[in-house]
Amino acid sequence: MKKTICNNKAFTIIELILVIFIIFIFSGIIINSTKYFEKRNLQYSALELQSNIRYIQRLSILENNQNSIIFDIANNRYLLIKAEKDSTNIYKSVSFKNGVTLYETNAINNTLDFTSRGTPNRACTITLKSKNFILPLTVNVGSGRVLIKDIIEL
Repeated sequence: MKKTICNNKAFTIIELILVIFIIFIFSGIIINSTKYFEKRNLQYSALELQSNIRYIQRLSILENNQNSIIFDIANNRYLLIKAEKDSTNIYKSVSFKNGVTLYETNAINNTLDFTSRGTPNRACTITLKSKNFILPLTVNVGSGRVLIKDIIEL
């Protein structure tokens, strides 16, 4: 009697398809999670900006001064400007991080001024951008209310 030794070391087509399918599932999870974190970073930056706008607005009311926010697009930051008796001081400087950039604003001279009553001199829109998304914020002229709009995918 002859013994045949079968030494197949190849993969079957089903095993190859299964491995490719698993790779596609993991790559889909990784791509979606990076977009999720990108959206979260954009929303976090918008909430921080909204909070700082409200802060400088309340400061204007409490101290009965005109305070401002200057949007420095070239350096990807904004400055909270606190008016004092005979001068103005930079109260706080905030830079955007984690891939979020200050994309554009329609404020005159990139400055949002608040009166001593807490109302902005002019309504404006500030747009934040990441790699795949943009997020506009609007400041209403009458109330100074800051609205964060929906995220738009590029």
